[in-house]
Amino acid sequence: VPSGAAADSRTTIRLPSGLTYTSESAHTWGLADPEDPDSYVLLREVTTTNGRDWVTDYDPATRTQTTTSPEGRTTTTLLDAHDRPLRTAIPGLAATQYRYEDARLVETRQGEGDDARLTTYAYDAHDHLAQITDAEGQVTRYTPDALGRVTAIERPDGAITGLDDDAKGNLEGVTPPGRPEHRLGYTPVDLEEDYLPPAVDDGTGAIARGYDKDRDLTQLTHALGPQIGYGYDAAGRLDRRTTPAGATTYTYAGPTERLATITTPEGEVLAFDYDGALTIDTQWS
Repeated sequence: VPSGAAADSRTTIRLPSGLTYTSESAHTWGLADPEDPDSYVLLREVTTTNGRDWVTDYDPATRTQTTTSPEGRTTTTLLDAHDRPLRTAIPGLAATQYRYEDARLVETRQGEGDDARLTTYAYDAHDHLAQITDAEGQVTRYTPDALGRVTAIERPDGAITGLDDDAKGNLEGVTPPGRPEHRLGYTPVDLEEDYLPPAVDDGTGAIARGYDKDRDLTQLTHALGPQIGYGYDAAGRLDRRTTPAGATTYTYAGPTERLATITTPEGEVLAFDYDGALTIDTQWS
């Protein structure tokens, strides 16, 4: 049987201190027909990180995939003709089995006999998940709309949470069991713009958000409290957060996203030191 191997990728990162990270992945296979890349009889994938191997072997004759960790721990998975897991086994633990009907997962079973823990899944006429029954016999029910979006969740104790989406699929209403609705609003580009909780004794508790043209949050305003402002540098990184107590400022290590300092309104500074991308020290002053 013709066979071959190829190194798919290799990544090496060397920090200024000399610390080195190396990752490499490679595949090995055997082909029954050298002209047919789908006729493999064995597939092996090896990912090596700093000399430690993660190995995945696949045997198409038995549709079995075995993954071995650097410590020698194995996970064995039996796949069906659609590459869905039928059984997963880890030494020392009860195996988990999966059952499907009409391309849908309908049952998971962990263990065997009287000790097996069974979870079942039921669907509506449109293949949307409608019910989950756990190993303790507790049932959670879901009410989907025509698009499959969940509009209500009924817990095993009968408590129901209502959910409401807008036409674009953004969650705009949540009604906890026995409580008034919480409302959310969005900008034309689907950023959360305002939050309106049920009325409370001292006001509504509404929260409003403002954004710049880059869709970065610039202000947060609470109906019962002060406004919080956010500022950004030319690279789009947060460099200032302003509250009634003053401004908290942020600086960065060169052009990176790594924080160099955080300075509080009182002048206290938290500084970070790095070895490349690795944080190696923090200091208060």
